[in-house]
Amino acid sequence: MQVEGSEREILLLCARGTLAQEQIDRIKQLCAARVDWEKIYTLATQHRILPLVYRNSRTHCANLVPSETLEKGKLACKNNGMQNLMMVGHLIRILSLLHENNIAAVPFKGPVLALSLYGDPALRSFGDIDVLIHRKNLNRAVRLLVQQGFLSLFSLNKKQLEKLSRTDNEFPLINRENGVTLDLQWEISGGYFKHPMTLDDLSSPFKDVTVAGKSIPGFSDEDLLLYLCIHGNQHTWRQLDHVCCIAELIRITPDIDWEKIFLTATRYKALRMLKIALLLIEDLFGLTPPVPFASQLKKDAQAVVLARQISAELFSVCDSSSSFSSHRFMKYHFLSMDNPLLAIRYALRLFFMPTRFDWQLYPLPASLSFLHYIIRPVRLGFTAGKKALMHR
Repeated sequence: MQVEGSEREILLLCARGTLAQEQIDRIKQLCAARVDWEKIYTLATQHRILPLVYRNSRTHCANLVPSETLEKGKLACKNNGMQNLMMVGHLIRILSLLHENNIAAVPFKGPVLALSLYGDPALRSFGDIDVLIHRKNLNRAVRLLVQQGFLSLFSLNKKQLEKLSRTDNEFPLINRENGVTLDLQWEISGGYFKHPMTLDDLSSPFKDVTVAGKSIPGFSDEDLLLYLCIHGNQHTWRQLDHVCCIAELIRITPDIDWEKIFLTATRYKALRMLKIALLLIEDLFGLTPPVPFASQLKKDAQAVVLARQISAELFSVCDSSSSFSSHRFMKYHFLSMDNPLLAIRYALRLFFMPTRFDWQLYPLPASLSFLHYIIRPVRLGFTAGKKALMHR
């Protein structure tokens, strides 16, 4: 699906928490020419920003949108809102359970991110709940949650979980009654860096977020912004929602500490990832950090090239999830790192380090877990070879 310039601009204007009067006027001006709102809504759905686009178009220019398109958007957003409210209830119960058992837990993404950015959990599309805990508490947290109706997607005993926790960063569970997925995480930098980003590495005190009348801990604005940059990079910025969240955070937080963000990114060697994200936000939403930091963005030629490619490809395909082939997906990760040594380390980690998927396929006894370091590269090599033969 190729998106015309006017439709692209309308989509970006509507993908915001609030619209200024000049932005509303601009949408109406663009609609003076023929606009395909069905295409805009379809793309908004694919990029997980339909709740924002529907609310803004319904509020500010409902007379310009075909009634059947608005009705479809209304139904989709109603269903999304009901699902998200259910997940808010689950989040509160999960946090209460963990805290009652002296397990430190901080939620992020999902309903907490929606409330932090937009003040309404219905204004984001999300599929699961993410909670950050200490690695040492993983086994106890899983046991407690299983007692409360959650199921492990694959069964591991205490010793196997301990082995898994040393080489991966999350463990998924699913509620057997309604299918709500919970990801327990203990490291949030995706294996990119030599030093992991854990609960102990986040700024203290945490920023309080009000969820259903209850105050719960959330990431500081600076930690949240850097995490969103790393998370978007992990997904190669395939969905506009990844960019929208960072843009909205910058928009609603005029006093954000940019010096702290750049220093932390430098310490973790995540500076290029931060620059790519900020270049995307400048290009798509016209937002830039203050002058001393904005001047650093375009000094990294590789970051500029990657940001331009991402910006162009966001709107050039029908299915955003297929916008990067496996080769391109891998290549992007290596190019987005601060130096070649980091890229080599990341490649070796991907090839040899066992993940939850390896444990799901081959739940070896903990005493034989070392075999995963042999099985994984053989399995990946076999899969790559099979795909190459099929392609030929």
